[in-house]
Amino acid sequence: MIWLITAMLVYADPQNPVYTDYLTKSFETKTECLNYVHWNMVHLVDGVYESHRFKEGEELTTFSFFCENRYVNLDEV
Repeated sequence: MIWLITAMLVYADPQNPVYTDYLTKSFETKTECLNYVHWNMVHLVDGVYESHRFKEGEELTTFSFFCENRYVNLDEV
């Protein structure tokens, strides 16, 4: 199992948020993931603004980061 940073992005319709994963880094524990989010917030926010500020003509209204666990099949890695 690994932990990834996921961003929940909300555009014009808060009922339909968009989720995106920060795949350039993974973590072995939730604590490591949360610490990374805390100490790298500016970098993460810049990345959201750069990549996800607009979607289909709608401007991003709010977003949030959280850590999510995933199971990885080691045979595929």
